[in-house]
Amino acid sequence: MLFFEHKFLYRRIKGAVPAGDYTVPIGKAVVRREGKHLTIISYAAMMHTSLEAAEALAKGSKRK
Repeated sequence: MLFFEHKFLYRRIKGAVPAGDYTVPIGKAVVRREGKHLTIISYAAMMHTSLEAAEALAKGSKRK
């Protein structure tokens, strides 16, 4: 079995890791941020970049 990971993710993203074994469901998406005008589908390194872009756009729309 081969796993390919983007090295950009190493040491960039930090978060809690569950203790013990856990299962990640295959075929079920996780909604990271809800909105009403745009849908972005992403994974791996681009998921974090997409969330940063959404935050920047949300801040920009509040200034108007």
